[in-house]
Amino acid sequence: MARKHGTTLVELCVVIALFGLLLLFAGVGVRGGGSRLMASDVKALLLAARFEAVKRDVPVAVVWQPEASAFAMRVDPLADSLATLCRSGTILERVRSEIYSGVSVTRRLRDDLVWLPTGLARTCQGGGVFNGTIVLEDGRLTYKVVISRAGRVRTEAVQ
Repeated sequence: MARKHGTTLVELCVVIALFGLLLLFAGVGVRGGGSRLMASDVKALLLAARFEAVKRDVPVAVVWQPEASAFAMRVDPLADSLATLCRSGTILERVRSEIYSGVSVTRRLRDDLVWLPTGLARTCQGGGVFNGTIVLEDGRLTYKVVISRAGRVRTEAVQ
């Protein structure tokens, strides 16, 4: 009996299954990066808060909420002090760490910050020029969100 040239349906299914398994394991190795994603979102929250402060011409706070494991942007045009704003302002936006798989906030800002309408940052207690670092880890990668004295916000990968 002469064998025909070509592949059978079974051989084709085996090759497709092996290719699928290869992609599955490659995808697991590429995954992660939750700390990078959260760092980008925290940076976006900080920059949005600064923009809101300038746009609304009122101070806007960015605070850490330990009960929600989240960074929150607060605004209250009627707040009589920066400390009041940080405690009780209306929340405009949040970045919750729970939605980023395996990410933990290993270092947060020493003091919560308030963006002034001038675009400069202060502490919630009204202290001088603000600078600080937030560190986010997901077990594989570590990222920092750095706020400089000049108000620049950037993310950095930690080696």
